[in-house]
Amino acid sequence: MNQPQGEAKVIAAFYAYAATTHNNEDAIPSQAEHMREFCEENGITPSEVYADQNGSREAFNRMMADGTRENPPFQKVLVYDVSRFSRSIAKMTECVARLKANGVQVVSVTDGPIEPPFGESLKELSDDQQSRQTSDQTNSGPTDIAGSTK
Repeated sequence: MNQPQGEAKVIAAFYAYAATTHNNEDAIPSQAEHMREFCEENGITPSEVYADQNGSREAFNRMMADGTRENPPFQKVLVYDVSRFSRSIAKMTECVARLKANGVQVVSVTDGPIEPPFGESLKELSDDQQSRQTSDQTNSGPTDIAGSTK
């Protein structure tokens, strides 16, 4: 989708997170691809990819510093889903509010804009995301549970 003439270009940073590299070698590239597709579908210009794994939050901290500085280099932060941004409601509330106060919107490409106050709606999103992850793991193929007791 092309940007209509005369409208300001919306630039989005990506934040991707994978808890471990075990069985997740493609998790960050896959998240980034979903975010690129979202940008194409919505006329958004992608910029930097901030990515963390294995408990690191170094890229997250850089993204927060960039997003809260004067004249941030992006207007949106895209995440694949809410759980990739933060698993702590308190931390998510704080970070989203800081970005929003600086004109930066956080958007989950699977769940939509992430807006405080969260309250019960974030818990429902988190529960829904956990359910999807469990379902994906369950449906990813048969496992030999009985074999582990031999």
